[in-house]
Amino acid sequence: MKNINFVFIAFLLLSNYNLSFAQSSYTTEKGDVHLLGDVDLQALSQAPYVDWFTEYQEDYEPSISTDLGENLKDATVKIYIGTWCGDTKYLLPKFIKTWKHLGLKEDQLEIVALHRSGKEYKRSPERTEEKYNIHRVPTFVFEKGDKEIGRIVERPVNDLDTDIAQIALGFPSQPRYQAVAILNNHFQTHKDSLHSDFKSTLNKMYRNVSGPGELNTYGYVLMAAEKYDLAELAFKANARIFPFDPNVHDSLGELYIELEKYNEAKGCFERVLNIKNEDERASEMLTTVEEKLNN
Repeated sequence: MKNINFVFIAFLLLSNYNLSFAQSSYTTEKGDVHLLGDVDLQALSQAPYVDWFTEYQEDYEPSISTDLGENLKDATVKIYIGTWCGDTKYLLPKFIKTWKHLGLKEDQLEIVALHRSGKEYKRSPERTEEKYNIHRVPTFVFEKGDKEIGRIVERPVNDLDTDIAQIALGFPSQPRYQAVAILNNHFQTHKDSLHSDFKSTLNKMYRNVSGPGELNTYGYVLMAAEKYDLAELAFKANARIFPFDPNVHDSLGELYIELEKYNEAKGCFERVLNIKNEDERASEMLTTVEEKLNN
């Protein structure tokens, strides 16, 4: 009997051990706890996430026709989130409520939480986000089999019900941040010669870019993934499109410091100061770079 009790207790301990590691998280320097990697929906019904999840879900009533659930019954949605992100907090609870409203199953959803900063910026432990070129959160990627049938990036183009309805009907809206999509397509089709036909790609991005933050964020995502040649091209393109925005030159300079290309970094921070001559950060970075060059 003692042996049986021992085995039972050991089983419980091991079960609890496994459960504690099934839902990964990390703690920031400020003490905030955020989910990381594969997310069980039950985790969002617990502190510290339950407050915002409940608030935004209770505050929303889907109006999409339930008949459209039939169109998505064989679909899966990969959802990339950041529990640190305001857009995630606002949109994810509404999406989950809409999904249930359509009569669809939770096991059709695969939720992955990404890191907030540093070398793990917008990355998960499994790195599945790289396959889907995730650069904003939340991103909802709808698939049937291995084919993507639509996505919502950060915010709906119209409203949540309309965007989901269009995907269900086979006429998805073009998601936000098309300049990133154009650049990523260039990366895929010019893997061996990134600069080939880049002028054409640059012109397309110029016509579609939403603002300097679009490619800047993408550059940092590529940089965190150590795809430095792609990050450099993203930052350079941004500097070409927005030549008088000091931040885009600052970001390119930051990349060059990472690569120990100090002459190139110096030129970037000098350009920042030409545009904004009282930029304290640029002055500090320029001093740092010059010290590196003089050593």
